[in-house]
Amino acid sequence: MKTGTETPAARILEHDIRNQLGNIYLAVEGMKAELGQDKNEDFMCYTDIILNCCKQMESIIKQVK
Repeated sequence: MKTGTETPAARILEHDIRNQLGNIYLAVEGMKAELGQDKNEDFMCYTDIILNCCKQMESIIKQVK
């Protein structure tokens, strides 16, 4: 759903949301790397869900833009 109009407020909102998604993504990847072999199946499932949600939110932002 592209609107064709982009207000300064929309650009700021997009920027702020993307920054937070990036922080979440980096934190999850950092946890996965730090835990190394200590990762269990549940942990991997939960982190994969978080990363997939971040990707979906990024996709939504691109569609709205």
